[in-house]
Amino acid sequence: MEFMSMILTGLVLAAIISGLSFIVGKLSGLSWFWIAFSANSGFFLIFLTVQNSFPEDAALALSYLNLGIGIFLIVLTLFQSSNWLLKKTMQRKH
Repeated sequence: MEFMSMILTGLVLAAIISGLSFIVGKLSGLSWFWIAFSANSGFFLIFLTVQNSFPEDAALALSYLNLGIGIFLIVLTLFQSSNWLLKKTMQRKH
C-alpha cells in the first residue's frame, strides 16, 4: 500500500504546482496550462534523472512519485486538448 501513498503524493504535488501555475498565469497574463505543463514536466524529468542516484527503496518510492506526476500530466493534457477541440467545434458551428 505504500506505493499508493507515493502515487497520491505525486498527484497532490502536481496539483499544487498546477494551482500555483494558475495564479502565476492569471497575474502574468500567460496561459496557466503551459506554465503548469512546463513545471510538472520539469519535476517529472528531474525525478526521472536523479532516481538512480538513490538507494533502491528510495528510488522505488521516487518512481511511484514520478508515476503520480505523470498521471497528472496525462490528465492535464487530455483536459486541455478536449477544451481546445470543444472551442474549435463551437467556432465552426457559428
